[in-house]
This record gives sequence, structure tokens and C-alpha cells, in this order.
Amino acid sequence: MEPLTHNGLVYEVTGSGSTVVVLHGGTGLDHQYLRPMIESWAAFARVVLFDHRGNGRSAAPDDWTSVTLETMVDDIDSIRAAAGVERMFLFGHSYGGFLALRYALSHPDRLDGLILVSTAAHVKRPPNIPEDAPGAAVEAFASLFQGPMASDEQWARSWSAAFPLYAPELGEEAAARVTGRTIYRADAWNRGAALLGGYDVSDSLTSIEAPTLVLAGARDFLTGMEAHEELRDGIPNAELVVFDDGGHFPFLSDPAGFRSAVENWLARQPQHSAAP
Repeated sequence: MEPLTHNGLVYEVTGSGSTVVVLHGGTGLDHQYLRPMIESWAAFARVVLFDHRGNGRSAAPDDWTSVTLETMVDDIDSIRAAAGVERMFLFGHSYGGFLALRYALSHPDRLDGLILVSTAAHVKRPPNIPEDAPGAAVEAFASLFQGPMASDEQWARSWSAAFPLYAPELGEEAAARVTGRTIYRADAWNRGAALLGGYDVSDSLTSIEAPTLVLAGARDFLTGMEAHEELRDGIPNAELVVFDDGGHFPFLSDPAGFRSAVENWLARQPQHSAAP
């Protein structure tokens, strides 16, 4: 995939068929951790990945206070237009799911469907940290929310050290392959974390018209099954698929099963056109 740039946002396009725009989590990360999963999707969809503003390779704003949940949603629609489509399927992982839900509420006429992974309608529930979780990972996770990250290096160290909580099913080597390919942007993490207090779409779920696939890992300490069930029960045309061994990144523990769930769901959507 060759990187393209639109309005300061770096994006990539692969495959053919219905367009699926993919939103990475974080913030402060980039879309590289999703690439191994997405590359196989080119067999059944046209996939557009991009780095949120100030994340990864996308340009940072002059003033970070100008970045809001609303402007991040505007960026999604800007990428949709750059991809040359009127309507799309929208995939959001974690924080990307927050933005996907906001987009579904503000741009219902642009959506053919939603795919929500390890995300929630609000952030009121505390994490459910396992009793046997590694102490170093628990300490690193706590540090993420004890104040702004002072540098990209500090953010990278803290996130990498906390990652065993997010993906407990992975060994150290596999986890290092995920965290090692990421571009870390501390300012983006700091701003994204600051915006979480204003995020809550739980009262609006019934207004979401798009067919929705909710994908969850049963071992996700951060989001939790209750949050996924709330999405399934609140969105009128939603279904839930659970990966028993998956954590917050269920596509890493069962890539074949995850791909199959997405491909089969897309195939049932009347708006979907498969790759030739």
C-alpha cells in the first residue's frame, strides 16, 4: 500500500469492492498494528486505513486544543470523500470505535454499516484488571492516566509495558512485534485522553440506523463484556461475536476467525459488493 495524503492526513487504500474505512485506537498510536489483519481483507473489500490527526504519520495541529471529538469525526468524513465514495462501511477499534459511533450519529446517510471492536458507548466503567496480571503491566497501565506523557519515548515505554494487560493471550515475542511497529505520539495520547470525559453516546444508541457488527474478546479487561452487550442491545440492528481467548485486540488471538466473522457479516449486507 502506497501512502497518500489528504488535508494533512496520511491514508492507504488496498483491495476492491465495498469501501471499509478503518479507524485505529489509541489515541497516540497509528494504524500499523491493524495492517496484518487488514492486508488479508483485500480479498473481499476495498479497505482505507488512516492515521488520525497528529497520530502516526499524519500532520499534527498547531494547537492541540483545536482537536475535538467533532473535528476527528470531520476528518473521517474527509477521508471518505478522498476515497471517492458517497457511502462506506466504518470499522472502529477501541478509541476508533468511539469515533465510529459518533460518526454514525452525525452522518447516518454516509454509512452502509458499522463494525465495532473492543469499544463502548461510554467510559464510566472501571477496568477489570485480573488478579494474576503482571505487576509491571498494572503499574504501567496506571501511569497512562496519572498525567500527561512528557515525551514520545515515555509514551512508548508505558504503552509497551502495559500491553500484556491488553493482549494477555499473546506471548512476549508476538506482543513485541505489535508494539514495535507502532509510531508513538505522546501529544496525541494526551489530547485523546483529555477528551474522554466528554464521551457518552449511550442515550443515542437507539438512533443508530446502520447494521452493526460488534466484535469482542472475552478477556478484554478494559472494555468488558457488559459494554459490548450494551452496544448489541442498544443498537437496533446489531449482533455480537465473542472470541473466547481474545483480549482488547481479538484480531491478534484469532486472525482467521476474526476475518471470517467480518467477511461473513459483510456478505449478508445488501449494500456490500464483493471484490471481483
